[in-house]
Amino acid sequence: SFCTLLGGKNRTVRPRPSSVICASRKPSAQHHAMACVRSAAASLVFTLLLAAIAAAQSGAVNSTNTVNFCMLQQFSQNSATGDFHARFAVKHYASQFPGLTYTWETYAIDGNRNFSTAIAALLSMPDTCTFLVGPGTSRFSIAVSPLVSRPWLGATASSTSLSDKQAHKWFTRSIPSDAYGGAGVAALVLHFGWRRVNVICSDEPYGVSLVAGFTTAYADHGAIDTATCFPIVSPDADAAAWRNALAQTRERSKSKVIVIAHGEPGDVFVDAVVSLGMQRTHIFVLGEICDQRSPNVTTKLTGALCASYAVSDSAAAFNALYAARNATGDRQRVADLGLYSAINYTASGVYDFLYVDLVKHAMAATHQQFLRNGSHLEAAVPDNFVPIMDNVRATRTNGFTGTVVLNSRGDRESATIAFINLQPGIGAHKFATWTPNNGTTQRSTGQLYWLASGFRDVPAAVDVTSNEVPVAIVIGALCGSVVLLLLAVM
Repeated sequence: SFCTLLGGKNRTVRPRPSSVICASRKPSAQHHAMACVRSAAASLVFTLLLAAIAAAQSGAVNSTNTVNFCMLQQFSQNSATGDFHARFAVKHYASQFPGLTYTWETYAIDGNRNFSTAIAALLSMPDTCTFLVGPGTSRFSIAVSPLVSRPWLGATASSTSLSDKQAHKWFTRSIPSDAYGGAGVAALVLHFGWRRVNVICSDEPYGVSLVAGFTTAYADHGAIDTATCFPIVSPDADAAAWRNALAQTRERSKSKVIVIAHGEPGDVFVDAVVSLGMQRTHIFVLGEICDQRSPNVTTKLTGALCASYAVSDSAAAFNALYAARNATGDRQRVADLGLYSAINYTASGVYDFLYVDLVKHAMAATHQQFLRNGSHLEAAVPDNFVPIMDNVRATRTNGFTGTVVLNSRGDRESATIAFINLQPGIGAHKFATWTPNNGTTQRSTGQLYWLASGFRDVPAAVDVTSNEVPVAIVIGALCGSVVLLLLAVM
């Protein structure tokens, strides 16, 4: 009987009425037996109904096969464009990954480096997010990391601290760490034989790790012995503060070279350089700000050099589609948030394409998982987070910044760094590239443009063959306070 199946008179599980009846049934009472059967049958039907509802709900979650990107974005003049490009990339690539629905939602942080707004935005995200994306800078990423418990993607946070998976378990990125980027800056400096450098760097995770990567690679080539940092300007320094810092650097240096590595110090920095006339007397080496997003750099600092992650020529077609899109939604979101509105809604830079490659990589990884599972993608719930993240790290894709291959720590293993000369009327002219395996490869044999004045050989004042020992000043001011680093060969 059903009572026997349910445990007979020894069954005493209280929440189920049939169990109580079965426990008290007397074999001689026929109506009790029938009641037991009816109650057990009803209980079985009810149980099956609940199971069907649960299965339907589970099927509803999984059958939609939806991948939700949740962007934690700091809105400022340059950083907002990463969000715009990534959102556009989701729509652009969706047709390449049929069977899945991809969504993008942005949770904004104001542009004043306020950690509380980042934490509040993170906590407001729904549980349905498959991936957390952002928040952009290393400093913000490290700050919110203790609160992150799901697959996490970054495109511009490059601090080597984020490689520590004990502290940052979920973090994965499409940009190499600062150990790699710093080595690229060192390769550019060494390309011209400059062996003594002054470094202005940000006194926060990005600056610290970038300088460490730079000095390690530089020392490996016998160029320096020691490095010491000294505070110079605050993160929000105005043009006057930058003028003071640059003037001090000029006074203590005998060289005509000032290298700005991987930083975005902003227009106030450019204005400070121009106000001192140093674009005509000093050679500047910059980071990723040598692109369309920073027109003041490309027009006012002609003759400067850049060490920037290379972007394929094929990106031009994507950029044309991006520039021609209807940007009304992006403009309205910025207006609704009441945040920085002087944003270029059509131009693209290196960081933007790192976001594009990051999104495409995650889309490809989830689609591969979807196909392996027989056109089924697991729901974004904690039990599935580890396999989702492991799958992203095991995937290999080709993007505008090259082949995206990640290691077990979620760090990108390699990317080509381009050496660029800013030339009037031309803009960014790539004259060489660098990777750790191939070293520096010359791409152009023509003369470069120097000191905002003309095409010629390396100026004698900074020529390694001259009697004067060259000194380079490296500035990395992506965020955080800025400090001066003196690197010298005695």
